[in-house]
Amino acid sequence: MVILPVEKHIDWQRPPVALITLVVLNLLAFFFWQAVADNDRYTAFQRYVDSGMQQQEWPAYQSWVLQNDPDDLERVLDLYTEQEYLALASEQLGDPGFYPYLQQHPHLLGALDQQAFESWLSTREQIAKSFGNDLAGKYGLVAADPSPLNFISYQFLHGDTMHLVGNMVFLVFCGFAVEAAIGPLLFLAFYLVSGGLGGLLYVWVEGTTTTTPLIGASAAISGVMAMYLAVFRLRKIEFFYWVYIFAGYFRAPALLVLPLYVGKELLDYIGSGGESMIAYMAHAGGFVAGAGMMAALYLLRPSALNVRYIEANQAVDGQQLKRAKAFDLTAAARFPMALDVLADMREHGHLDFRLRLLVFQLQLAQSHSEAANALADLMLTEDIRDDERLKAVTLWSEHPELHTRVDVRSRIQIAEQLAGSVHHRIAELIFRQLFDPSCITPDIQQLARSLALANARSGDRNRQQKYQQIADYRREGMPS
Repeated sequence: MVILPVEKHIDWQRPPVALITLVVLNLLAFFFWQAVADNDRYTAFQRYVDSGMQQQEWPAYQSWVLQNDPDDLERVLDLYTEQEYLALASEQLGDPGFYPYLQQHPHLLGALDQQAFESWLSTREQIAKSFGNDLAGKYGLVAADPSPLNFISYQFLHGDTMHLVGNMVFLVFCGFAVEAAIGPLLFLAFYLVSGGLGGLLYVWVEGTTTTTPLIGASAAISGVMAMYLAVFRLRKIEFFYWVYIFAGYFRAPALLVLPLYVGKELLDYIGSGGESMIAYMAHAGGFVAGAGMMAALYLLRPSALNVRYIEANQAVDGQQLKRAKAFDLTAAARFPMALDVLADMREHGHLDFRLRLLVFQLQLAQSHSEAANALADLMLTEDIRDDERLKAVTLWSEHPELHTRVDVRSRIQIAEQLAGSVHHRIAELIFRQLFDPSCITPDIQQLARSLALANARSGDRNRQQKYQQIADYRREGMPS
């Protein structure tokens, strides 16, 4: 389930400097700092395996595991038997006690003379150094051994691309409005404090037994979400929602989202049996911290709030309401009523590509005749993005059964539009459907001329000449 506030828009005349700074720092940390470190670690894995050092140390590692964690020996042996050498390398290199154990018991490496031992030691030091470039281990928040610096640094590290993208989306959608409401300095301070206090609750709950480092901006962003709800409270704002296959908009008091958020976190935590890799306690701590700081701000320094911004543009836009209603009715499978709302919006010229796409999808579920008209309308939408144009062309190609239901004039307009784009082959298919040698109309000749130009641009001279002949057709016959 995803719920995002979409009521406010970024004012680029007063850009959200703190928000942009936070997003850029997170992106730089992930794509440059973490990427380099991860590459170093992977290189260390490969070198350890490919050099034969892993095999050389394997007997010693079995002895080490047997002495220190005999219950884990079977799992380690399975990794070796199944030739999961990189995973095994992670175990061998990641065990902090194994390397010192080898240094104290060099005889376990086999019969090595002094020169061979020094060569092994030098290579092993280099591999250990590369492997030790573990940013999560150094700068993540480890409950068993927390460092003051790591309460801040862990907020800028992420586990993978989806972790990063998910956090940044929520940060941007909620963050710019909070920054505009309380100012960049307070926003930045509250953000970092929320992340820090979220981490503190995580450390307190997990205790000294957890050595897995906590990374990610989720606790800080939970704090930002709490700040957003505190800023807008009972004001009705527009939200975008996405639940499985259902998506749309609704208007509701900002605080209505609070029980939804808390309920989702609790259900996810209970559903995981407490064993999820997601640190729900950090989320909770960040949320409570953000709410608490906003409460303090309202009580102690209300003048810091930009009331004009918060209360601006709160008048309900009738078209926004209709848009939200259309999506709500669609989600409730009340298609005829949704189509009525969309028809009313069309009369006032408020159907963008997304709404026209919705009309087509609704009509397709009911009437092929009306679906054909909706598809033509979608194809003839002007001023749309390339990905939207591709979506429309894809739908046209997927529904050939609707083509003949579209009137000839509309099909010619669609083909003319496509002839000037990268989709001119689709325009040629439409031309072939319409072309009648016994009745070559001016519109068909103009389309042929457009297709001749399209093929000239693509370098297909045969097709160019074919369409040019049709374009130059006169009653006395085809030119020689």
